[in-house]
Amino acid sequence: MVDIVLTLCKNSGVKTLGETLLDNLIVGQVFCSTETFKGAGNKAYDKNIRIRNQILLTFKYNKKVYADFSALHFVADTGRLEQSRKSICQLLA
Repeated sequence: MVDIVLTLCKNSGVKTLGETLLDNLIVGQVFCSTETFKGAGNKAYDKNIRIRNQILLTFKYNKKVYADFSALHFVADTGRLEQSRKSICQLLA
């Protein structure tokens, strides 16, 4: 399913996160890409907070970039484990 969505986005001209950041970011602009997350540590297991996970960009950028989301979205420990350590994730936002 992930591969289908990534291919659909690519074929539809949806930019990657990097392209979006470097091309005058517009709030609400859709992007789709595969990115490396730094890892949120044990915070990924706390269901009562929002997780903030830094995205490790492959180019120089003047700001740190984060993905923020609620831990309540995870229905299994696999997602929490992936967010607790450095991992590669597909983003569609």
